[in-house]
Amino acid sequence: MDFQEVLEERLRLTKEVLSAKEKEYASIKSRYHNFDMAARKRGTSPEDALMGMAVKHDVSIDDLVEWVDLCPGRLTIPLIREKIGDKINYLILLEGMLINRVEAFLLEQIVASEGKFATGGLVKDLEIEPSSVISVEHYSQEFAKHCRSKSAQK
Repeated sequence: MDFQEVLEERLRLTKEVLSAKEKEYASIKSRYHNFDMAARKRGTSPEDALMGMAVKHDVSIDDLVEWVDLCPGRLTIPLIREKIGDKINYLILLEGMLINRVEAFLLEQIVASEGKFATGGLVKDLEIEPSSVISVEHYSQEFAKHCRSKSAQK
């Protein structure tokens, strides 16, 4: 099977599985309901709860790689597709959760109806004039730069 066929099948399966799992796991309010509830029970963030649950998928993939040499007869194409797909689906869910966090943060900063931000609050630490009004894109870039510099200082 060539790479393009693998890619097309992966995309098809990802859409199929995520659609089916939405009916099983998501609530009316949130696609991320189970992660939200796990986070509350464990006193952590939904993203951290997802990462904890994803460890099971990491271990399954590690097993597949180990089996290549130790017991290749245990490997099947459906098993490989399932285990790799589980991890991909969790990463897609994490991507959505993280994007929602960024959007929620940015939404809190919106003060103008044209999608502009007035600087202030957390923005005071950014390299932007305090009285300026900036675009979402510029704000995101400056905020990311600020976070990287704060991380480097730790």
